[in-house]
Amino acid sequence: MASTFLCSGTALSGRDVDLVHDTLFIQSEGSKSHDEHIVPIASRLRPYLEHLLEEVKTKGIRSDVQLFNINRFSRRTLRQGKPMTENQVSYFFAKLSDACHSRFSSHRYRHTVATELMQKPEQNLYVTQKLLGHRDIKVTLSYIQ
Repeated sequence: MASTFLCSGTALSGRDVDLVHDTLFIQSEGSKSHDEHIVPIASRLRPYLEHLLEEVKTKGIRSDVQLFNINRFSRRTLRQGKPMTENQVSYFFAKLSDACHSRFSSHRYRHTVATELMQKPEQNLYVTQKLLGHRDIKVTLSYIQ
């Protein structure tokens, strides 16, 4: 999530990944602001996306289904084949927080990324706003303060 600037509610599909242009297309229905936008693929993320897309292709999974989905690998038949929910992501982070004895969430990563972007020498508030998909610059400012 940190490498993609996405919140947990954003559901990428295989067709949203453009490895030719190294971008991710964020659909309006997956976006909190209901706006479509494009974010760059971080170089360290690219090999993992390539591998995941190859696995999806090998398994015959349609390109229009949720790309990051733990239910695809679940042994429990209750959720198998269904889209992953935001509650499942929250549950994962709650368990991880317990194991690490430190509270954090998927959304916390977006704050971390925003802060790190603004600490770089080439910092640009407008670029950070666009990467995070915020309509209002005040929201971006609240992330980095």
